[in-house]
This record gives sequence, structure tokens and C-alpha cells, in this order.
Amino acid sequence: MSFPAKGYYEVWARAADDQGTMQPFEIMWNPRRDRNNSMHRIALTVPT
Repeated sequence: MSFPAKGYYEVWARAADDQGTMQPFEIMWNPRRDRNNSMHRIALTVPT
């Protein structure tokens, strides 16, 4: 993998269903507030 410049980046993992509908960016909680649809983020630092 290559990056355009050195520095801080975040990779976001976002789900899609079999019809290509993407997970929304807005976080929505279920009524019991024990689950949500948030995306996973992975922080990367490209060294100098």
C-alpha cells in the first residue's frame, strides 16, 4: 500500500449488503442502546 505523503491517516471499515447499500455515516443506536452501527476506524502513521 502506498500513501501520497507521510503523516497520520485513518482507514474506515464500512459494511455493505448484497445489494450494495452502504452503512450510513450517522451513528444510530437501537432502542435498548446496547448496539449501534458505528464504523470501525484504524489509525495509521506513515513514518517520516
